[in-house]
Amino acid sequence: MGKAVLLRHDTPGGSGGLPGEAQEWHYDLLLEPDEPAQAPLIAVRVWVRLDLDDVAAFVGQRLPAHRRLYLAYEGDLSGNRGRVARLAEGSCRVLLDAPGALEFDLEMGHFPSRRVRGEPIDEARWRFDVRRIPVDPGG
Repeated sequence: MGKAVLLRHDTPGGSGGLPGEAQEWHYDLLLEPDEPAQAPLIAVRVWVRLDLDDVAAFVGQRLPAHRRLYLAYEGDLSGNRGRVARLAEGSCRVLLDAPGALEFDLEMGHFPSRRVRGEPIDEARWRFDVRRIPVDPGG
């Protein structure tokens, strides 16, 4: 399994929302794919704490791939892009990463494993549905 990190990204000038929505912050969910070994991170902008909130669905925004250094980075971002702080980390398994779909298993916070599947709503927004992964009582 790969690493998963949730960062709080404080943005200058209200650039943290969806297009047309001014917001001073958002969360960046970064997912480390299993293959290839040094692939860039999958990044999704979200507005829910996936480590604290037990949600059945949420809206997010797919972002361009991020460099792997952001798995451990906290601090100011170059180019006046704001500041990031790590809020949570966990593990993930990316099952599907395609132009019209993203599916992954996520373990983060106090919640049992969850399967998350996202599809585009429009040019900017994606809808992500979340369901718990049943635990096999036999181990």
